Amino acid sequence: GGGFGSSRARALLLAAAVAVLWRGCDAGMMAERHRDDRACSLETNDIAELAPSEFCAVVPVEGAEREGRILLRFGETGCTFRARQCMVGYCYVLQDFSSLLSRDINVTRIDTFENLDQPTGIFKDVRVEGGQVAVTATGIHFVPESSDVTLTYSTKTCAEFYADFGREWPQVCTAQFGFAGQISMLGLMAVPEGLECRKGLPIM
Repeated sequence: GGGFGSSRARALLLAAAVAVLWRGCDAGMMAERHRDDRACSLETNDIAELAPSEFCAVVPVEGAEREGRILLRFGETGCTFRARQCMVGYCYVLQDFSSLLSRDINVTRIDTFENLDQPTGIFKDVRVEGGQVAVTATGIHFVPESSDVTLTYSTKTCAEFYADFGREWPQVCTAQFGFAGQISMLGLMAVPEGLECRKGLPIM
């Protein structure tokens, strides 16, 4: 009797400890999914004299992955950087590669194919000083009205992002991902609706 009771008590204590640990881990994971206070990944190139290759570019705080894609985090909020020495009137894009992932579609909300939500990527709440801006699945598009443009952006929280890309597994919230490309001119690429810019590429 005593041995069995002791074993059962130990098992119950172990089960209770595991349950408490799991609840703690689960709460921690949920908190990470909704964090919106992560450090900003993009900043201004503040050197006095820019080389031509540095015109209208952004500096990645944490660098880039091997393919050259800029590392971003979920939950960056109200981040600001200045793109210097841009060509006034031309279309630029800070490309977003996350939109290349397979996106979930909520079929219960579809009445007609015209009611499908527009695909989105990692960026949200984008503003610009000194130009026009539009955010699409392919990135942040902007047209400078002066040579220096200040952009403010946020990235989606982990929960917001995987609500659109739930097929991705595992759903990692704390890592950095090579979701962005360096700012480049659109050139002959399609211009997002609402933006007006010069056609083609400038003659240097």
